[in-house]
Amino acid sequence: MVLQEFLTSNLLFLGIALFASIFPLYLSVKLVGGEASLMKVILLSILLSAFSLAALTYLGVYAAIASFLATSIIYRLAFKLTTGKAILVWILQYGIALLLTFLTVYFTTV
Repeated sequence: MVLQEFLTSNLLFLGIALFASIFPLYLSVKLVGGEASLMKVILLSILLSAFSLAALTYLGVYAAIASFLATSIIYRLAFKLTTGKAILVWILQYGIALLLTFLTVYFTTV
C-alpha cells in the first residue's frame, strides 16, 4: 500500500511538473508563429531537460552556455523558426512560466 501511494503521488507531481514546463513553451511557440504540437513539445521538454542535466554534470560552469545554445538550435530546427524567433520563444517561455508562478502564489495566498 505504501508503494502504491508513493508511485501515485510521484506520478501526480511529475504530471503537474510536466504540464508546468510544456504549457509556456507551447504557448510561446504559438505566439511567435512556429509549428508546435503537444507531443513535440513534450518530447523536446524531456530531451532538453536531460541535456541540461548532463551538461551541468559534465561541463560545470559552461553548462548554462551549452544549454542555451542547444535550446536555441533545437527550437529553431523543431519548430521551424529563425534564430531570433527561437531566442524569443526561449525568453517568452520563461516569462510566461514566471507569470504563471506569480499568479499561482498570489491566488493560493489570498
